[in-house]
Amino acid sequence: MAHPLRDRNFRLLFAGRAVDALGDAVSPAALTLAIVIATRSSAGLALVLACALLPRVTLLPLGGVVVDRLGPRRVAMAAAVVSGAAQLFIGLLLLAGHIDFPLIAVAAAVKGAASGFDTPATLPLVAGTTDGDGRQAANALMGIASSATSLAGPALAGVLIFTVGAGWAFILDAATFAVSAATLAVIKV
Repeated sequence: MAHPLRDRNFRLLFAGRAVDALGDAVSPAALTLAIVIATRSSAGLALVLACALLPRVTLLPLGGVVVDRLGPRRVAMAAAVVSGAAQLFIGLLLLAGHIDFPLIAVAAAVKGAASGFDTPATLPLVAGTTDGDGRQAANALMGIASSATSLAGPALAGVLIFTVGAGWAFILDAATFAVSAATLAVIKV
């Protein structure tokens, strides 16, 4: 059985998804700390988090249908571009010193909606870039990367927030989505 990282397509997918997962792990901690530090309001934070979660959960079934119709690579690329734009918008707002709940809530909802389309694309992408024998190892690698970034992301967010500001954590997340979209653009599924 060949190791899945020997395949160029899976290697690119894995690298893009791992970088993207790190950015996704940075932004929630950055959002939490930015809003709580700036406003001392847990209600505002709850509203923004709900605005991100509800579209994601609501659109997951539709996301699966769209992935089946249009293909996982195309849907994941579009979701990465939309998510990156939403995170860039939040980052620029924070860098400008604006903690505007309605704008941040709308951007969080857009990012959540994009995530509802991206999540169903992951397994077909792994299946499309590995052969049957290496699929179990590929899924294990994706899980390890997800767990590692879940641990490293909040720590990186803390460093960014307390050194250069919360806005830069969102700019980093936007950049990770750009990396993910770029890797998706060059792989063959």
